[in-house]
Amino acid sequence: MPPAIRNEARLSAYDLAFKMQNGRRISDFRKNSQTKLEIMGIGDPKTDCTTGRPLLLTRRLIANGFSVVCPVLAADPAHAVGRA
Repeated sequence: MPPAIRNEARLSAYDLAFKMQNGRRISDFRKNSQTKLEIMGIGDPKTDCTTGRPLLLTRRLIANGFSVVCPVLAADPAHAVGRA
């Protein structure tokens, strides 16, 4: 394999590792203002897990350099991520 391709693959791997390590920081919503959380529907039982958290996480991932993000929205709170 040519060195240029190896270097590009190595840089891509480092970039992915950096993004994965920052995932916990990105998904920590505690530093958001209460106003922003309310606008996004976080805290409201009807929208918290169905749209609020997925859309805020999507927004934060894009703001932190992720180029491909696919939010998955649940139609029913019982099927949302984080609900038992």
